[in-house]
Amino acid sequence: MAFSQIRMTAFRNFQSASFEPHHSMNIIIGANGSGKSSLLEAVSFLCVGKSFRTARPDSAVNSGAEEFVLFGCNDTRRIGIKRGAGTFEIVLDGEKLTRLSDLARISPARVIHPADIELLTGSPAERRSFIDWGAFYHSDDFYDHWSKFRRILKQRNAYLKMNISYDYIDALDAELVVHAEALQEARRLYVEDITDTVSRICRDFLPEYEFGFSLYSGWDQKKGLAQQLKNSYERDRMQGFTSFGPQRADLRITVDHSQVQDVLSRGQLKLLLCSLRLSQCCFHEKDCGTDCMFLLDDFASELDQSKREKLADYLFSLRGQVFITAIDESETRFFQKGSCDIFELDNNVITKR
Repeated sequence: MAFSQIRMTAFRNFQSASFEPHHSMNIIIGANGSGKSSLLEAVSFLCVGKSFRTARPDSAVNSGAEEFVLFGCNDTRRIGIKRGAGTFEIVLDGEKLTRLSDLARISPARVIHPADIELLTGSPAERRSFIDWGAFYHSDDFYDHWSKFRRILKQRNAYLKMNISYDYIDALDAELVVHAEALQEARRLYVEDITDTVSRICRDFLPEYEFGFSLYSGWDQKKGLAQQLKNSYERDRMQGFTSFGPQRADLRITVDHSQVQDVLSRGQLKLLLCSLRLSQCCFHEKDCGTDCMFLLDDFASELDQSKREKLADYLFSLRGQVFITAIDESETRFFQKGSCDIFELDNNVITKR
């Protein structure tokens, strides 16, 4: 969903602000601390109903206010979000939504921000999130299996902490395995199907390296999950959590058969990150036939001129709406080849150039 108007009230340092973004390319320039990242956060919030900067979205409420309000619309759709310490409400076209997944269905979005480098250097949870974003759109029943698996896993872990006999957990495991195997299959298919796109874009940005991508399911596929759950019961009971399953899955990324952080510089890591996120957008547009919004915080950071030009070309190739932040106005020259709008942020006021 591309927005033709966005309004913010009591969000971060914005008391009240609004702007009308371009349907394709939007560049937000401003000094450090001017609120560029907050503006991107607001756009992302309208797409997925949560923040990419904090696990406590109510902390985004402006000091002195009880809640923030975000609104975005185009000619056919209207989204409103209200969030406070005890308030969370999403309204889509006049109807209240009860599941964030319903919002995500209509407005797929990918974000690149400074902390996003954890996708490459952080815990497996970051890479599971990367896979699951794509599998959510690629597989019709992924979300149903994901939701049911998480519910059963939570119950199993609670039983483990209560020292419940395995006779009671055995029946639970049978149901857990059904959803776990369905999750693994959806993840496997997504990784398999997107690999060509990822490899092509990675080669374009970093042709000097050979990249490898493989999915670890979270258990030994040869032994089977049911048997491993049973064999690990005593250890799981002592630890209080389940050792095997899709909650332990990981996307293993290698560069010349080595760990990425052992080979790539900081700038090269950003290029790889951009390659992965762009691949998801490009694949989504072809696979699902719908646009994917792309948000990039600090466009020029750690990239030389040739890479900035290449990245700009890729961003223009996307069908979805794009939002980019930049500190220096000179960075806008990379986007003169196409149609775009430039906005300046100063004292939390958004002005179109």
